[in-house]
Amino acid sequence: MKKKVLYGATFLVAIMMMFTSCLGDGDNQISLNNQPGVIRFDMKTFKNVMDTGYGPIYNPIFDNSSNFQEGGCYLVSFTLNQDRVENSNGQAAANGYYTVDLLASPTLIEKGMTFSSIRDTTEVYPDEQALTSAIVSSGEGQYMFFYVNGYAFIQSYFTGLNKQETAWELSYNGSVSSSMVEVDGKHVYDLYLRATITKEGSTPSEDFAPINAYYIKGYVDQINQAEQNNSAGAFYFRINYIKSIKDGVATWGQSGLMGFGVTKEE
Repeated sequence: MKKKVLYGATFLVAIMMMFTSCLGDGDNQISLNNQPGVIRFDMKTFKNVMDTGYGPIYNPIFDNSSNFQEGGCYLVSFTLNQDRVENSNGQAAANGYYTVDLLASPTLIEKGMTFSSIRDTTEVYPDEQALTSAIVSSGEGQYMFFYVNGYAFIQSYFTGLNKQETAWELSYNGSVSSSMVEVDGKHVYDLYLRATITKEGSTPSEDFAPINAYYIKGYVDQINQAEQNNSAGAFYFRINYIKSIKDGVATWGQSGLMGFGVTKEE
């Protein structure tokens, strides 16, 4: 049985937007910047491979287990030269990955907490941080929402004090049968993103746009199976977030819809 891979439609659009050809033999060499990736120890080659939206990639630096541990989430910038012997069709297929050159050291992404039940939306946490936007938009209704190896990479936006430290959590209704709502004929599943200040900052204030990773594989797989049984072609996520807090009362906002294509086991 082949491995099932599920990517959000917005993820694939973002990949294409960040795609750039390098100078030289542009048909056979590409560079991609700031791609979300997850480290996986490959039992066939006994190497650390990084799964990305483009596909599995490898660089010898990944084998440094003190810096790259299985399940680690990163942003990675790399160049893939398909003229390299390691990347010929036969060799890449045998390896199960492309060998790449890194453009910079991969950036480790913090992991937020996840909960399979929705946290009380009427309660404002102590030191709760209101968000300007739960998820950054890349324009034209596209959002910076990436899904790789069970992790949702979400880039959010807020204004806080300098050197403030923040903890993040994502919750959802784990009962798929009761969590789906229909919006304009689309099957939508709500996620709830919240942030809490863990270390106070100091003036002046500044804008933050952190990226965090949340492990939601079980939830996504259940939704995918349910929608597959319904013969649906796609489903959608929507992120709910606190956009303002006044006198201890939170005002909630919602992101737009982020589409996923329903996939089947091969």
